[in-house]
Amino acid sequence: MTSKVFVASLDAGEFALTAEAVPTVTGFGNNVQNVGDGNVYTYPGAPITITGRGFSQNSALTKVTIGPFECKIESATVNSITVMAPFGFAGQPWGIHQPVKVWVNGNRAQNALYINIYNQTGNGG
Repeated sequence: MTSKVFVASLDAGEFALTAEAVPTVTGFGNNVQNVGDGNVYTYPGAPITITGRGFSQNSALTKVTIGPFECKIESATVNSITVMAPFGFAGQPWGIHQPVKVWVNGNRAQNALYINIYNQTGNGG
């Protein structure tokens, strides 16, 4: 978008104006377990849908991490991103309460999400 600038009624020319919405995470989709205690659980390799707004349909512009691990993006829309839960927590107890972070076009999403990654026997994933 271009805008015209006037100073003291004189035409100062045009300039390009761009604005990017700050992405915001709002929650998880139905493909994770919420056991009613406010915690969300899943297992390594499982799909995780992150809901929000201001995301990009171009997954190349999106980055998602869970704890220290970058996640593989399966699909992306302006309101949701589906990633695969990382395998890096396998056999470790520290897959508990891991932050989920989203970046879109280099901008970090607002709000905080946390998830627990467990393996199928109930130990830290």
